Amino acid sequence: MMFGDNLPLDKALLKVHNYDPIEEVSLWYQIEDCHDCSLIMAGSILPNSNITTLIDTKYRVTLQARRFKDEAKLCTIPYRWFGDQGEYLMKIRQSVNETSGWMCKISNTDIVARNNFYPILAVLAFYIFISALWFLKRRFFRKHSVNSSLRSNRLKSLDAFRGMTIILMIFVNYGGGGYEFFEHKPWFGLTLADCVFPWFILIMGISLSLSIQSRVKKGFKTFPLWCDILSRSLKLFLIGLCLNSNRSYLSSLRIPGVLQRFGLSYFFVASFRLLSCTLYQRKYAGTEDDDNPPNRVSKRKKLLIYIPEIFLYSTCIIIYGWTTLFWKYSETCPPGYQGPGGLHKESSYFNCTGGAANFIDRTILGQDHMYKRATSTSVYKNQIPHDPEGILGTTMSILLTGLGAIAGDLLIRVNNARSRILWWSLMSFILGLLTLILSRASIIPICKNLWSFTFITSTGALGLIIFASFHWFIDIWGIWKQGKPLIYPGMNSIVLYVGHMVTAGYFPFYFGVDNTSHYQLLFRDLVGVNLWLIISFLMAKRKIFITL
Repeated sequence: MMFGDNLPLDKALLKVHNYDPIEEVSLWYQIEDCHDCSLIMAGSILPNSNITTLIDTKYRVTLQARRFKDEAKLCTIPYRWFGDQGEYLMKIRQSVNETSGWMCKISNTDIVARNNFYPILAVLAFYIFISALWFLKRRFFRKHSVNSSLRSNRLKSLDAFRGMTIILMIFVNYGGGGYEFFEHKPWFGLTLADCVFPWFILIMGISLSLSIQSRVKKGFKTFPLWCDILSRSLKLFLIGLCLNSNRSYLSSLRIPGVLQRFGLSYFFVASFRLLSCTLYQRKYAGTEDDDNPPNRVSKRKKLLIYIPEIFLYSTCIIIYGWTTLFWKYSETCPPGYQGPGGLHKESSYFNCTGGAANFIDRTILGQDHMYKRATSTSVYKNQIPHDPEGILGTTMSILLTGLGAIAGDLLIRVNNARSRILWWSLMSFILGLLTLILSRASIIPICKNLWSFTFITSTGALGLIIFASFHWFIDIWGIWKQGKPLIYPGMNSIVLYVGHMVTAGYFPFYFGVDNTSHYQLLFRDLVGVNLWLIISFLMAKRKIFITL
């Protein structure tokens, strides 16, 4: 098999030579991200013969030589990195000392692998240069043409955090330059791409807490506020359905989705937050138009006001915990199974993809209204469809939205900036500790496809640290003036999200490039991202802000 210079992206060429004159040998392999997986046979090698095969370079790879006739293990090379577009030679032979068994050895050929980090370094250097020019422009040629459009009581750090997240989301959805760390994990673990969605959920929680408490304090009536919550939730859900409906029949329309998850999470958390804020305002604080001073009340009584929200979050945890860990929903799949099925666990639970979460979706929604295939299929070879935005995971997105609401509540009730930072840091530490304990003990793995408890605790911890840093540098210290330019996409995030989904595949946001080059893929994806950044800047300059 000859591949020449036409190797696919993130692949290397491996030439395997069997030097034994008698035994026929088979080559088996598996990538590191396929956890507890059976090895897959790549091919057989006759005595004194060789084969050529492609090998994955995104992940570390385990290679194993076996005797062909009985699949007895001969030698293993565990977890080895291969370089993109490189060529390697693997030698399989019996050792000179027969008591030592067989030997497997890999060496490089004259064709050296390329370094795929050079494009990333070039892009970083470019943006550092642009940032330096931006700083010098503001320092020596300060103008205020856009400042007037940003003069509001908006929290600049929150807009900047939202802007960073939407830009990352667009970059990831456009392909992330073809890099593995800008792609979602097949099942277990966490990449930067996996953090984007939950960070948006966290930001939504912070934002709704600020908005609802401000309106209640100003004396807005509860029922009209709740109608606004319901209206916004329905708009998010319906827009999500529209984005899912591209060339789909109603009988096969995917119901779950990103905006649908936003709508449901927003509805429940905002409704219960409105109830808590209304009770607190009526009993202890009054409104801004009330001449009566606020009643003094103990912290214990204040806590009682939040019983509705405590009930909501506790219910979500109980439903998720019991369903995920203890519910025996099938005779063939054990309670507590949270894996991808397929090759996982040596193929012992091949048709148990997603565990209880998947079973609930297939029972309530039906397979026709779910994501048509599991995103982990290419790695785990599972065959059952799985929807990463399914029903059970909504309980955890509600909980993450609630964590954001708590962070937003601290922003209002804690006047000292350092104290707020400390509270958010403490929350982040507790969430990180929970993640470490539960994931290391193999109780609840970090899994974006399931929106597992440890997934929302880990991403929530990271998100709180980022928000605390933005709040300090932008709002408190002021070293990052107004959070520009990230503040611009943050003020029109729904426009950028829907826009980049609708225009996907169209010029100038997309154009064909050499798919074997990270340089060209990264260039194309960054062109699309920067176009949306420019669009958001122009919208801010013209004071165009579109919200739901």
